[in-house]
Amino acid sequence: MSITESVAVDRELLEVLLKALDKAQEPVTAEKVRQGLPSPYKRPLKIIVEQLIELVQGGRAFQFGPSGRSKQPRFWSRSEARYAEQLILGLVANAPMKWSDVEKKVKSALKGFPAKRWSELKKEMLESGKLFEVPPLLGGRAALLSSEPMNLSVYVQDALTKCAKHLSKYNVTMEQIHQAALTIPAFGEASPPASHTAAMATPATPAVDDSPSPVDDSLPALDESLLARILERMVDIHPGAINGALVRLRELRRALDFQNIEKSAFDRAVLHLADAGRVALHRHDYPAGLTEQDRAELVTNGNGDYFVGIALRS
Repeated sequence: MSITESVAVDRELLEVLLKALDKAQEPVTAEKVRQGLPSPYKRPLKIIVEQLIELVQGGRAFQFGPSGRSKQPRFWSRSEARYAEQLILGLVANAPMKWSDVEKKVKSALKGFPAKRWSELKKEMLESGKLFEVPPLLGGRAALLSSEPMNLSVYVQDALTKCAKHLSKYNVTMEQIHQAALTIPAFGEASPPASHTAAMATPATPAVDDSPSPVDDSLPALDESLLARILERMVDIHPGAINGALVRLRELRRALDFQNIEKSAFDRAVLHLADAGRVALHRHDYPAGLTEQDRAELVTNGNGDYFVGIALRS
């Protein structure tokens, strides 16, 4: 093989390695990259490392420190800042967190990230809308970071959970607390803002109608397996759901495999469970204040009602 042919093969290997790094979900070691390469490109590990370093020196890839027990450097096609963003968003995806807690966890996974970049990164993510600063939970003082604007259901669920913990020594269950909450107008009925006097003149409707929704013969039959999966995933997401703990509908839908399920089918299944008395739904008290995109993620009955939470009935 001539020198010219050797260089051509190396360049081809560089492109294959770069594609492998692009497909990786996080920084990976040279050995892991090598394992995923097609057979013609599985060169000795030493050569793979050399080519990866060449990509780094050429500004086409980035080198990271070791992770966990491994002492091997890692490589990725995205920068440390982008990896830090990914880690941060992953941490706050399920629940808001204090920035100090976020920073501590990300630092342990991303050693060597410049200290001065942390505050800059936080500011950049807030300004770009990737992060949102929200109020502290009940009993807290520091503001929290979230991947979405303030979701009141998170605060209500946190308060109910803390109430349940306090009353558990008196043999009060989460289900009893939720049932009691449903008797309070702010929980069991829609509560329009005080500024909307016209809305206040209209009696509020229950969070869940007692009468079943009218049957539309033009719609396909309900998928019974989907109903069962919804009930099962509620408990998987929040073990306390078995005792009536509230589960966010947005989180429930994301936890299910919806590659072949339309949003309308999910809404119908949830509303059917409510009509059958198997679950209670918690209505958003002011959907007009949401963006169209936010409303699209909620469950709706088509009559202007948007639901944010679901709880099992006994």
